[in-house]
Amino acid sequence: GDLPAELNNVSRQLKSSFTFTNYRLASTFLGRISNTGNFEYKSTSNIFGQESSSATQSFIEWSAINLRAMPNAAGQTGFQTQSFRFGARVPVLIAERKDEGGKGLPVYNYEQIGLNISKVGLSQNSPTLIGTLNLPGTSGTIFLVMTVRSAD
Repeated sequence: GDLPAELNNVSRQLKSSFTFTNYRLASTFLGRISNTGNFEYKSTSNIFGQESSSATQSFIEWSAINLRAMPNAAGQTGFQTQSFRFGARVPVLIAERKDEGGKGLPVYNYEQIGLNISKVGLSQNSPTLIGTLNLPGTSGTIFLVMTVRSAD
């Protein structure tokens, strides 16, 4: 389906820089922290966008450390996080072995992918592309987009 309207600006940026035929929203995460606070998240996820069994789930974790409100160059409220980290352990099919009945059983190895950034600046209420990650064993790419807004 189409990406949410809130992502139109980022969507245009992605489509002008990458040649994928379609884009989809894999997940949305919501958190609330105080000024200079930290946010850490760990869970399972379906980042491949297809039906998966418990044997092939992906595990993700991300964190924003020391997120603080601060004025930007235009004097408006912006945000800066001292550190942003996104990591995932994704299943990669490495072999197939036969069971006693001769049935093929896939063998997966979990590979770590991730992104670490120091001092990320973000405009308020504006989806911002943080980075990209290639998905092992596929032609897919994860685009990390972050939106921060005050809880006034």
